Amino acid sequence: MNKKVNLLLVGLLVFCTSFINVNAKAAYPKSNPTVGKDLYATVDEEFDFSKVKFGEAIGSGSLKKIFLGDFVSSDPYNLNNSFTAYCLDASKTYPDRGYQNVSKKTNWSVDARIINTLIATLFNSEFGYKEAELIGYKGVTSAYYEGVTANDLTTALENCRTNADCTLPTGIKINSIVLSKSNNSFDSMDLNQNINLTLEKALYEKYKVEQANTANVKGYEQAMWIISNTYPMITIDNMLSKINGVTLDGIKDDIKKLEGTVSDELIDSYIYSIVQYAVWHVTGSTDAENNTIGTEISATDSSITIPNLAKLYSYLITEGKKHDTYNPGTIKINVNKPEKPVEKETNTEITSGKYSFSTDSSLVKTIVVSIENNEDGNIKLLDSDNKEMTLINGIYELNSGEEFTISVPRKSNITKVTINAYAKGEIYDVSSARKYSPYLVLNQSFITGRMTTEIDASATLNVDIGPATGVENVAILLVITLVSFSIGYLVLGYKNKSVDM
Repeated sequence: MNKKVNLLLVGLLVFCTSFINVNAKAAYPKSNPTVGKDLYATVDEEFDFSKVKFGEAIGSGSLKKIFLGDFVSSDPYNLNNSFTAYCLDASKTYPDRGYQNVSKKTNWSVDARIINTLIATLFNSEFGYKEAELIGYKGVTSAYYEGVTANDLTTALENCRTNADCTLPTGIKINSIVLSKSNNSFDSMDLNQNINLTLEKALYEKYKVEQANTANVKGYEQAMWIISNTYPMITIDNMLSKINGVTLDGIKDDIKKLEGTVSDELIDSYIYSIVQYAVWHVTGSTDAENNTIGTEISATDSSITIPNLAKLYSYLITEGKKHDTYNPGTIKINVNKPEKPVEKETNTEITSGKYSFSTDSSLVKTIVVSIENNEDGNIKLLDSDNKEMTLINGIYELNSGEEFTISVPRKSNITKVTINAYAKGEIYDVSSARKYSPYLVLNQSFITGRMTTEIDASATLNVDIGPATGVENVAILLVITLVSFSIGYLVLGYKNKSVDM
């Protein structure tokens, strides 16, 4: 067997190399990935973010979104259910190995692509390396291998794009790999490892889904809050609505100042990238040049101001740093009842108010309200204009804190009203935080925010309308009492009058 020796010093790649031809929008996982599951990584095309800086750290000129997804044998060259994640360490390399990642690198030689494919295959296999052996190294830059030529392996992999019954070469052996250090020195590690080449191992780099251990990562809870409360976890419009003085039009204006144009792709990339840098800041990360990522964003061109992007970045950091400890929150409906409700009486109705239900959870959109024993519809809830609130299928839908007045017919003899409130909301599940760790530990690790889980809350408001006997009954009783008193007075007066004989 002819031995082929290849040495490729490709340098240290801080960000992934793309095989996607168009910018892909950030996406959140549709369901929480199962702990212990294997996912595979790919990347979006690079994005030049160097027109902004964070303190002394200049934005990366080759920033990319990372996508994680499932390998499906029926469609191996496309990851299934892919979603974006955010990176934990700005100085580490991204998963740029695997044939599907490197095959679009037009400036790479066939040898370079195959070497990177074999490195991915090696670390995706049951390769029994020890993590301790890689301490102090920055990345894997090259490999010596034998058993196949680069052209033959490339041909086989390309055939597999269109032929599900394709055959891949066997008998491939990786003799050694070359490791790089931060000081740009290199060491060789002997392996003599036979590898079993499959599409699942060769196309991408593999990651393990883990339960995030927030206690062991600096600023992790802060990063989790940022990711869970920003794009793409929530929409861009929703995110910006929480920041005073920031609008989507303002974001567009800032981007246009920097880029000379604006598009949906640029908006997506800028917001995703700003969230990424906010995560890097709170986790204490430094960039590839070992610059600290600062607390403020500005344009590298000092003549350009970007107030909306700056407010967005400041908001993420300021709010994120308030959350050192995870608090899942609760959904509680508060019953707001005045100490002395205002009652009014007309010829047709008696009203009592004002009351309201409220909740501290921003994730509750509406509170559903129903009135007990009101089948005939006599009891109504009135708004601030004393008009009946909208009733749908026997229930009212109120906003948190929205005041209402209770109305009952004057002749109904109703003395007590019971109103039930119900809300369905969401909280962040304490167990749903996910970390994605590479099989090649020198690579970048990723995180996604916590998923939400539904939770219910309820409350009851009891209101007495007038005295316990009823407002109208009290009036009748008062009249009867007055009449009786008058008759008694007359009788008593007549009784005490002298009688003429």
